[in-house]
Amino acid sequence: MKKLLFQAIVCCATLLPLAQANAKTYGGWLPGKTFTFTVTERVTAKTVGAKVTKNVAVPAGIPNFKKGAKVKFTIGAKGQLTATGMSLPFKEDATTANVYATLPTAANPRANVGQVYKNGKKPTGVSLSFIKVTLSNFIPTTTTVVYVLE
Repeated sequence: MKKLLFQAIVCCATLLPLAQANAKTYGGWLPGKTFTFTVTERVTAKTVGAKVTKNVAVPAGIPNFKKGAKVKFTIGAKGQLTATGMSLPFKEDATTANVYATLPTAANPRANVGQVYKNGKKPTGVSLSFIKVTLSNFIPTTTTVVYVLE
């Protein structure tokens, strides 16, 4: 019995690296990969018609990270970039950065883009851009929130 158990353990130990080698990666990262960066810059702006106001409040539906906050990111099961209050689908491995984005639609008029900069397979920084468009009395309002994390 002990010999059979030992053989089963050796078999599993041999097959595990093969299973991991065949696992789908997204931009070189397996789902479940985590990394943490600190918000070094936060820029917010609101455009109503042609009037631009800077340093506005972050609207609902957009993550509200404060400057200096530590943000933990996780690569989701389908390669998406996730953190508290956000999930951006994986789009492309651009060699020096992985690109994540949602495109605006009539039902969801938001364009959100994230880039995770990397050196080989090591994440080195993150930039996030969120845009929310609303219409009030036929006047478009666009709120933009940009984060840089190092």
